[in-house]
Amino acid sequence: MFFYILIVVVVGLFFWAIISFVMKDVGLEHLKMIDTDEAYDLIEKNAENPDFQIIDLRTHNEYYQEHLKDAILVSYTDDDFKEQLNTLDKNKTYLVYCWKGKKAKHVRSVMNKSGFQRAYLLSGGFKTWKDEGFPVEKYR
Repeated sequence: MFFYILIVVVVGLFFWAIISFVMKDVGLEHLKMIDTDEAYDLIEKNAENPDFQIIDLRTHNEYYQEHLKDAILVSYTDDDFKEQLNTLDKNKTYLVYCWKGKKAKHVRSVMNKSGFQRAYLLSGGFKTWKDEGFPVEKYR
């Protein structure tokens, strides 16, 4: 009897793991990870679009050294980060980035739970953007 229960538990865990893996991005299609080329194209296509905004999640110091042109700072390290994020218009389109793309992945979940409709997250973050020679704006 114990053997059968053990088999049912193991099989159940196996299927749970498969379903969790497959379903991890379901419902997040509107919060898409994009590479640097796609991000550059997105910025170019939305240069005059008032409903498009770039969000920098890095620290204040990192942002003020250099950032993507027209990016606003919503620092992930601020105590009121979620409150700052929630002041943004959830119907606008956003390009979101951090240093290497890891915080952006977490913010993806936060934005989804907060009801954001369209956000693109820069895979590889600002580091990859800069390493690949894309333009950055230096603080003046």
